Amino acid sequence: MLITDDKFLFFDTAVTKSITNMSLKPGDVAKSPQNPLFKEDFFSEPPRPWEARYDNGYPNVFYDAEYGLYRCYYTLFSKDDVSANTPPEARRGSQYVPKPGRETSLAYAYSKDGTEWVKPSLGTVQFAGDSDNNLIMRNAHGASVFRDERETDPGKRYKMMLRLDDEPRLLAASFSADGIHWREPIPWEPKERLIKADTHNFAFRDGHSGKYILISRHWNQGVRVVVRSESDDFIHWSKPAEVYRGIGSDDQIYSMPIFRYGNLYIGLAAIYRDGDRELAHWDKVDCELTYSGDTITWNRICPGTPFIPRGAGEYPDGDCDSGCIYPSVPVFHPDRIDLYYMGGNGQHTNFRETGLCVASIGLDRFAGYEPSDLSREGCLETSVLKMTGSRRLHLTADVWDNGYVKAEIRDRSGKPVDGYRFEQFRTITETTTGGTASWEQNGEIGMPDAGFTIRFRVKNAKLYAGEMRQR
Repeated sequence: MLITDDKFLFFDTAVTKSITNMSLKPGDVAKSPQNPLFKEDFFSEPPRPWEARYDNGYPNVFYDAEYGLYRCYYTLFSKDDVSANTPPEARRGSQYVPKPGRETSLAYAYSKDGTEWVKPSLGTVQFAGDSDNNLIMRNAHGASVFRDERETDPGKRYKMMLRLDDEPRLLAASFSADGIHWREPIPWEPKERLIKADTHNFAFRDGHSGKYILISRHWNQGVRVVVRSESDDFIHWSKPAEVYRGIGSDDQIYSMPIFRYGNLYIGLAAIYRDGDRELAHWDKVDCELTYSGDTITWNRICPGTPFIPRGAGEYPDGDCDSGCIYPSVPVFHPDRIDLYYMGGNGQHTNFRETGLCVASIGLDRFAGYEPSDLSREGCLETSVLKMTGSRRLHLTADVWDNGYVKAEIRDRSGKPVDGYRFEQFRTITETTTGGTASWEQNGEIGMPDAGFTIRFRVKNAKLYAGEMRQR
């Protein structure tokens, strides 16, 4: 029995019990026509010599209300002789073969509106004898940065998890009062390399459990796998354990930033394609959705179908994100969700130019059910639900021409409840986000002590989410 005192998403198998003529599909994201919002500037004028290659970027974008700024922390190769000595116009038809001596660093940019970005001169890190750059830290691989609103020590308001690229390449934690000036990283104990961590080492404070969670990566049987660790203080961590893997070499989870939404955790998995070299997607990276109820057991949403689709074309003439997509966790607004990501225009192991991009999607619209055959009605029934107190049902759905959504409450035996039948429902005929669903004589569902199910009839519409709200 599912307790429904929070938003529930219909792609969750714990919510949806049965479907008839219904298919689950990702929501529709809209990419900004201004992409890329910023890009590598090694060959720009004036040049930024520390921006030789963004590679995967591993962006961490969030809105900082204290400063009124969007912040972006991103990984780059500050030293990469091959990229530095091969300008973009000379890369066509060439193969990128990196040489020893590459160096990863963490850089910073900010924006007042989320679209126009500034790479400030921070004056905190020396590069080639000069501190006129936007570098936060050198020899920092796959760092994640976030603002910890629950932290009581102002000096630890901002937190960073990274892999130190000096041998033995340990995971480490760092703290900052302002997000710009950082303390010396504290390596994990014991000082031995537990996982490879050559990825986006994504850490966050789980508002549900209060613990810090790290999602990183290791290798097992020749493929990349997702590992998880947890901590009470951001310094002492549990031994990383595998929690998810893809399906073979053509479906490897390269990185997976996660966030809580409703009663679930949603992961934005970067899927690396390293299978059949004759496939068009070989050596490219797609972004797909995963979800979990506890950050330990994970499920895929629409496997093989990208959530943020790659752009069209091939290197070097394709769209700016035609090769690889590496996402940040979203930035939430009252009317939309912004999905920032680093988009690259080439294969993962080849030459590519990378930049920060953004796409948007409506609230709740990560994935939803729509009729498989749009000419016919589809049905969806929830698992047995239970709630505390009387509540109103609110739904998020897209409704197209001549479409509708209808709902009926059934008791645990499957019998329709009087007053909550389909014929008594006020049919939803327009797209709605968290809109009220009601019946002619009943605005509230008043069965707190007994389990019930909700059966939906859907025509030319897509059903995403529901919520039981108190008045």
